[in-house]
Amino acid sequence: MIKVFSKQWKKVSLVLLLVLMCLLSGSFMADRAEAATTVPSYIYAVYSGGTVLTGEDIDLDTLKVYAVYSDGSVDEVSGYTLSSYTVTSTGSNLITVVYLGKTAGFYVNGKKLSYITATYTGGFIYVGDSMDTRKLHVYMIYTDGSSQETKEYTITDPVISSAGLNQKQITYGSKNTSISVYGLAAKKVSQLIASYTGSGTMVGLEIDREDIYVTAVYSDGSSGLVSNYTLSISKPQVVGDNVITVTYSGVKTTVTVTGIEKTISSISAEYNGETVEVGGYVRLENITVTAKYADGSTEKVTGFTLPNPEIYYVGTHSKTVYYQELSDTITVIGVEEKEADYDNAATFEVSDGYIDLSGEIAVPAYSDAGEIYVDPVDADLLVRLMRRVAKGMLYISFQIDFSGEIEDEFPLEMTLEIPDGYSAENCILYYTPNQRSIIAQMNTEADTDRNALVCDIFNAGTYVLVYTEE
Repeated sequence: MIKVFSKQWKKVSLVLLLVLMCLLSGSFMADRAEAATTVPSYIYAVYSGGTVLTGEDIDLDTLKVYAVYSDGSVDEVSGYTLSSYTVTSTGSNLITVVYLGKTAGFYVNGKKLSYITATYTGGFIYVGDSMDTRKLHVYMIYTDGSSQETKEYTITDPVISSAGLNQKQITYGSKNTSISVYGLAAKKVSQLIASYTGSGTMVGLEIDREDIYVTAVYSDGSSGLVSNYTLSISKPQVVGDNVITVTYSGVKTTVTVTGIEKTISSISAEYNGETVEVGGYVRLENITVTAKYADGSTEKVTGFTLPNPEIYYVGTHSKTVYYQELSDTITVIGVEEKEADYDNAATFEVSDGYIDLSGEIAVPAYSDAGEIYVDPVDADLLVRLMRRVAKGMLYISFQIDFSGEIEDEFPLEMTLEIPDGYSAENCILYYTPNQRSIIAQMNTEADTDRNALVCDIFNAGTYVLVYTEE
């Protein structure tokens, strides 16, 4: 009896221990769930970025937002929203962070381009030659006093046309400046010497002329670098040695440029679009992807993919962009979904001989509703198809097509006005892309006040409304 009782007590003890562990685990998980949804006592933001050009976005990687809870604990949080993601003015910009109803502020300094300056360190230039861009330095001067050299400028006619002072205008954006370059009378060239100092150029990419040095030897024995030469080819054609003919003032020589196999080491992706409503999609045309090659050169590329373009919630989203086997992330801001706007709707009417059906497709104000076309579809074309899903029932069908860029706005909300004598609640809407197979029964909502059927459409194709009398 004692042994039996001892064994039974061990079993009971084990069961009690398991129950206690489950209770404690459940309590722990509940505490974690409660902590995950607890509203903080307050939040604060730390911005570590620098001054931002007006009109450009704040780099969210330089912003950290922290939540402080009543028990004194602190967590870094995401999913916050900002009063503005763009720096709008010069000087101090106050940005408000909102997270679970709590707010905090931080400041970002804004600047804009004030003017540009330029200097040329190349000395005099013989008439007929052009300025050496390696010796031209253009600086952007900002409202905060900072400066930055740029190569993204243009020169109006860099060739020296006359002896004496030549005024040359330099433009960057909307800013202009000018410099004076001294020209000397042209001399006869007797020989050219060319050298290439670069490490190579990717096949198919432009050769950097700053890596080519061309020296003209004149008939009087003097010599000097020249810039207004031409190359027989501007891009390496093959991997390995590419022998290129250099011509200046009618005199020729050759230079060898190494062609490097075009391999990409990394990519960078940038989102240039606006905020996206919840339920909407990030557009590929608002993404710029730049490939960086093994030699350090870069090039904008197409053909990249964004497997998960949908915006699911209000706040910041990190989306991964893929190109070949490489990837990078972009940041997109999700905002609350707006009500469908029918002020710019595409309207249509179709009939099957029994009922007349009218409809509207809501189109954003900035899009052209005329790019949507709706036409009736002969019911006889769908007899075999509809036998499978709605045998013996009445239906009316119509084809939706589009042109231009309206495809980028899908999904679009559509409202169908159900005629008197029929109930929207009893109607079913089907979609077929090819009139041979049903892809989906549409997810619709009946507006009983208007006796209308409302749904989102995602593609062009044939839509079939099955209706019954009230």
